[in-house]
Amino acid sequence: SCSTKLRPETFLAFHICGVEKLTKDTYLVRFILPANSQLGLHPGQHLVLRGVVDGLEIQRAYTPISPATAEGYFDVLIKCYQTGLMSRYVESWRTGDMAFWRGPFGGFLYEPNKETSPELLPWSYREKTYFGRLGQELVDELVSRCRRKPFALVCGSPEFTKDMARCLLSAGLMEDSFFLF
Repeated sequence: SCSTKLRPETFLAFHICGVEKLTKDTYLVRFILPANSQLGLHPGQHLVLRGVVDGLEIQRAYTPISPATAEGYFDVLIKCYQTGLMSRYVESWRTGDMAFWRGPFGGFLYEPNKETSPELLPWSYREKTYFGRLGQELVDELVSRCRRKPFALVCGSPEFTKDMARCLLSAGLMEDSFFLF
């Protein structure tokens, strides 16, 4: 399986089997895994992408967004910036190209329902952790704490994403300030 080949020290080549432009500057890219294997990442882990632009090697971290159970592929959502070197590299990708990844990285592994008390979490996560249902009151509080307007990524069931879109609009965000998966 691919998860035994993926290593933090070594870049591996993965074929690109799809590049979908979702917005003017955001791409959903699908990479092929060998023999219908699974990527094997846990929530809280990420990979590092290597690119070369104008002879300069660059590396950036990205978190795959495909389901943990996905077999034979993994997806990455990448936002490109007008002046970004990695953005130039990503915008040049076509189906059939190769990209080089290494990992996994990420020391905080999330395990659903394992920790139920903030005191049991690593100290750096305690003040940023909320338990219970995400609703209007919490969304209002989180948005109001931001020094500048945030960009929210929302992933969940159709009912959840609809609720979150309503909450984000009510909290003062515009439709172009969030993305629903």
